[in-house]
Amino acid sequence: MLLELLLLRLRDEPGWAALKDRATEVSALQALNEFLWRKNYELSYIGPRERKAQIALDLLNSLDALTPPTGDDGWSALVDGFVETASEWLVKGAEHYTPRSVVDLMLGATSPAKDDEVCDPCCGNGGLLASVAGVVEGAVRGHALWNRSARMASLTLALRGRRGEITPDAAPSPEGVERQYRVIMSNPPFNLQLGERPWQSRFGTVPPRNANFAWLCDAYERLAQGGRAAVIMPNGSTFSHGAERNIRAAMVKAGVVERIIALPSGLFVNTGIPVTLWVLRKSGPQNVLMVDGTDLGYMADRPQRKLSSRDIQLLASAEPGKRARLVSLTEIHEQDYNLSPGRYISRTLAPYNGGTLAERFRSLVEAEHAVQAADAHAHEQLKKVTGWKQ
Repeated sequence: MLLELLLLRLRDEPGWAALKDRATEVSALQALNEFLWRKNYELSYIGPRERKAQIALDLLNSLDALTPPTGDDGWSALVDGFVETASEWLVKGAEHYTPRSVVDLMLGATSPAKDDEVCDPCCGNGGLLASVAGVVEGAVRGHALWNRSARMASLTLALRGRRGEITPDAAPSPEGVERQYRVIMSNPPFNLQLGERPWQSRFGTVPPRNANFAWLCDAYERLAQGGRAAVIMPNGSTFSHGAERNIRAAMVKAGVVERIIALPSGLFVNTGIPVTLWVLRKSGPQNVLMVDGTDLGYMADRPQRKLSSRDIQLLASAEPGKRARLVSLTEIHEQDYNLSPGRYISRTLAPYNGGTLAERFRSLVEAEHAVQAADAHAHEQLKKVTGWKQ
């Protein structure tokens, strides 16, 4: 509902003027109700009955006071901000919101050209596609799990100033698809069960209880020759056993796994678990570039971590070195096709040269005392200002 109004305000000047004129003729509440009714929404849940009229008027005035962004960066920031703010209540359940820093990493890993066509096989509310739309000028295609998500994805793209082909038919197709793309980018729901039958892919049978590898196989099938796919997966996808291990082995042997990037925990709003970025190609050598980024990022907000521009560049353009290693098929086979970067990259802490063990312990005790003193001071200040009690 809010996205419909925001789009009207910022992208349809005549339409917004007509809504304001109608609000003058009748009331803000009735004008908004009429507009939203035409869009198959209703305003009944915006607040208590006795406050609806005032809430509607406040909403209309607040939207009217908005200044449309100037330039491409301004529109990108607006869309990112809206999608991030709305993600906690718009994308509850299966579909994930993809933070901007992760999107930038996916763009860096796939390096789309201006005229490339891009597809997200499970696009959620379209935030990832909207970010990609600011980089490419080719067709943007998305598949959503539900009608509501498909509508939101279309609106998000429209707010970004782009049209996209969005349909509510997201379902992995590891058996193969007709249409292929140069770039696939997706953050599908983790561990989702879709249907009762197993999927037959060129890399093996995917069990129906968990669609993770169905999404990976689906991303591969959608790739055009020379294209790349970047797919967010839970860490377990790199070391799971059984049928998933066999599919992983077949993908490595076929040379379609280009890079595995282990990311830090806390990047996502709705989950704190660490994730892995799989970068796939249509074909290539059997070596896999393992990249360890688990220690990167900074705490932008208390519960959420973000990757800095330097982190993104480091991970997207990683070459064999301290945090990246090109691993051969032989070594991967010896590790039973475990693709967890930590299995192949040894990263040790620098030796401590700060004195004896007793001196180090004394420093820790002094630091603890300093923390306790700071806490006590903060408590006293809170009591003075607010009457707060522990």
